[in-house]
Amino acid sequence: MAGFEQMRKLKFRFIIALFLPLLILAGVFAIGLYQTEVTAADTVTYPLVTEELTIKPQAVSPTPKIEDDKSVYTRDGYGDDTSVVTMYLTARRGNDSENSDNEFGELAKHSKIEYIEEGTDPHRTECIIQEGDENGPKEGYYGYGLTAPNATVSIRGNTSSRMKLKSYKITLHDEAEPWRSQTVINLNKHPYDVLGFRQKFTADLIKDIPGMFSLRTQFVHLYVKDETTGEENPQFTDYGFFTQIEQPNVSYLKNHGLDENGEFYKAENFEFADYYDELKLVSDPEFDENAFSDLVENKGKNNDYTDLINMVQDINNPAISIEDTFNRYFDEENFMKWLASQIIILNVDNINRNFLLYSPPNSEKFYFIIYDCDGMLRLNEQNLRRDVGIDDMTIEEFFSYERGLTNYFGVKLYNRLFRDPEYVDKLSKTIEEMYSEYLTPEKISDISKKYAAVVKPYRNSLPDSQLISESVLSEYDEILERLPILLSDTVKSYYETIEGIAPFFIGLPEKSENGYVFRWDKAYNFAGLPIKYKIKVSSDFFENDIIFEADDLSSYSYSYDGDLAPGIYYVIISAYDDAGHYTDAGEYISYQGGSKKFGTLSFTILPDGTIDYTPPTYDFTMDVGVENLEYMKTLQKIFLV
Repeated sequence: MAGFEQMRKLKFRFIIALFLPLLILAGVFAIGLYQTEVTAADTVTYPLVTEELTIKPQAVSPTPKIEDDKSVYTRDGYGDDTSVVTMYLTARRGNDSENSDNEFGELAKHSKIEYIEEGTDPHRTECIIQEGDENGPKEGYYGYGLTAPNATVSIRGNTSSRMKLKSYKITLHDEAEPWRSQTVINLNKHPYDVLGFRQKFTADLIKDIPGMFSLRTQFVHLYVKDETTGEENPQFTDYGFFTQIEQPNVSYLKNHGLDENGEFYKAENFEFADYYDELKLVSDPEFDENAFSDLVENKGKNNDYTDLINMVQDINNPAISIEDTFNRYFDEENFMKWLASQIIILNVDNINRNFLLYSPPNSEKFYFIIYDCDGMLRLNEQNLRRDVGIDDMTIEEFFSYERGLTNYFGVKLYNRLFRDPEYVDKLSKTIEEMYSEYLTPEKISDISKKYAAVVKPYRNSLPDSQLISESVLSEYDEILERLPILLSDTVKSYYETIEGIAPFFIGLPEKSENGYVFRWDKAYNFAGLPIKYKIKVSSDFFENDIIFEADDLSSYSYSYDGDLAPGIYYVIISAYDDAGHYTDAGEYISYQGGSKKFGTLSFTILPDGTIDYTPPTYDFTMDVGVENLEYMKTLQKIFLV
């Protein structure tokens, strides 16, 4: 079965491929071939649920709408959004049994990805965490006078943990005094954010919006004294600027006025798809905790997953209308405002991760909560990192379909819901409300300048200046000035996407009697116009060796009569209509540290003739040449993580 199920498997392989070297070299031999269009098209569709639901929906009484306790943002020392807390961390060796008998410097030598690959927990050290001023820990401040460790420290983050300067997770001991009613202190370095304040900026914008839930944040200047090396009389060293981000856990629920017994999840790779093998009750003999956690991480203490399982099953059950499912499991105001806010701020990396879901006890409703937002409104410095003009590439050129509403169409929930024009209209009205009242260009401009006045001196001095190239840092003020302009562009881009074509997915080619059959999903056109398709297959990433191509196709498959030698191939498919709307297929090839060539699926023909996916990464430096360099410079649809 091709389509969504294969796309899900492909994404899993993509995650693995990002962190493992791609060492496959393709040997491809060109031969004379010809092509024939298939007249009877077989549509690649999402897998449909036809069997009876294994877990029956539970009868529950209607529950009151829940709200974030907005007073939490001015309690426990919070409230001054531009203040900087000075923290002092003294690292000490712990013990082997708790994996804390390590040198502090060793933590920074490894990424979290390396630990995952090795199947081990990240190394930790014991530590004393204290507050003070620029002169040192201060009497009357948190942790003053402590002589014994009150916490452990480890690195945090996924891809960011590969950077030279790390982010840290400080976990307070059970007997330690909580810091600001929190038991975990997350210190994020945000190495990809030139401005250095996007996460806090977004959280502070969201916290005042009715119907939404945010995270408490605090700017932090960190000093570290490393006593793990045996060096005599070590001193505190300046580790630079961080943003403290509230940990989503039971303490978060308590502090925000939510019931700690509710279901609380962090999406890891969650597309609201038919996860019948992974999402099971703990009491099920086939329950696999690792498989479950690969999709969603349980951040609370409730391990009854009934509501989550029922919600996913109903979304994937075609016998139940998506309207009934949506009204049953989601709060419309919260859902629409969460999605609208992410679209407006161009926070694209949250289609299947980087968001939280909360469901109160005795309720089936799930509420969306923001999580990672440090990628918001980041197009301008992406242009600079590409060594082009600051506004050389538009949102459409950079992100292809990964913008506006089409960014979410690979997820079953959004794909079903927004085929109904009524819900598109509701989202549009919410975007208009958010853009005119809460996420206005004027507010973006005023608040960002206040934050920049605090953060810029740190970004331009050691150690933080090591994160960003000097050429990009020199454009700090211009990037700042363009934030409100980019904000208005994202709203315009949204309206473009709801008038055009949503992305679709390519299936793995199949061997036929005379050659190969290429299939893809039927694309969805918001305008309701007929769609045509264009397909190309190349043995070369740069499309210098096109084996065949065909255009003006109205079916969803194409037959190629001929043989293909063992090797790696690239199939490139796009959809368009007579009104000028265009979209790439949902697959892409990742190259050059996170850039994407959209609309492209790589596959391998093995020596025995079988066909398999190729990990979708490409090291173009292996084949670099004058023509290929020019190709890369003119390739418009690129994305930098």
